[in-house]
Amino acid sequence: MVIKHSTSTSIWLKQLVPGLLLVLCFMQTSCVGYKNIVNFRQAPDSLAMKSIPLPPLPEHKIQPDDQLSITIYSINPEAVAPLNLSHGNTTGPETAPAATVGAGFLVDREGNIDMPSLGRIKAAGLTVEELKDTIIQKSLRYVRDPIVNIRFLNFHFTILGEVSGPGIFTIANEKITLLEALGMAGDFTPYGNKENILIVREEAGQQVFERINLLSQDIFTSPYFYLRKNDLIYVEPMQAKTASIADPASKVLPYVSVLVTLTTLIITILR
Repeated sequence: MVIKHSTSTSIWLKQLVPGLLLVLCFMQTSCVGYKNIVNFRQAPDSLAMKSIPLPPLPEHKIQPDDQLSITIYSINPEAVAPLNLSHGNTTGPETAPAATVGAGFLVDREGNIDMPSLGRIKAAGLTVEELKDTIIQKSLRYVRDPIVNIRFLNFHFTILGEVSGPGIFTIANEKITLLEALGMAGDFTPYGNKENILIVREEAGQQVFERINLLSQDIFTSPYFYLRKNDLIYVEPMQAKTASIADPASKVLPYVSVLVTLTTLIITILR
């Protein structure tokens, strides 16, 4: 069987392919480059060959509206039981202190907590270790050698923007790095801008704004390497995504690629 085809059609198709290839190359300029995907691009080739001192852990000051888990231990459990929130039935309004939330203590607007037997204690402005010392001193009136365990129940941070799982995250400890937080949010999307991450932090009653470059090894020595309570992290989109949203034509890139492939196949058959 002999396949007949029009010479003018073949010429038209041959002239169309270069134009489609040119459009395809132009539209692919908005793709995300490899260098914008790799973290710590400015770090040495082998991080194991270079030691980088980490910044000191931040001291988390207790603030009004914080929720604290406070437990007092002793060699005599019966003696220390009245000092703990779990003593007796604490679920009813008659026995539970007014400033408690669930299994913890709520720091009121004046910065105080009300503990069983120990009474009102000033907590705002203190670190966890300082509050421990205060409670130990007050507990010595009732028990010998008390041990106090305190942790935040509302230690949370927020991640928004170009990450796979944005949201508010609550953790059980007070030590978490920016990298661990981004991992909890599912890492960056392909369009996440790693060179200009915004961190919003509360300090001395003010909002402090800081930009972090995750492609630089300086992140390991930054005071923002460790997160603080209520930090907000925003990952802005790269220009490539901004361009794709602003230019609807870029959305037809997959269709153009298929069209070029089909056109090339047709020309090959018609030769």
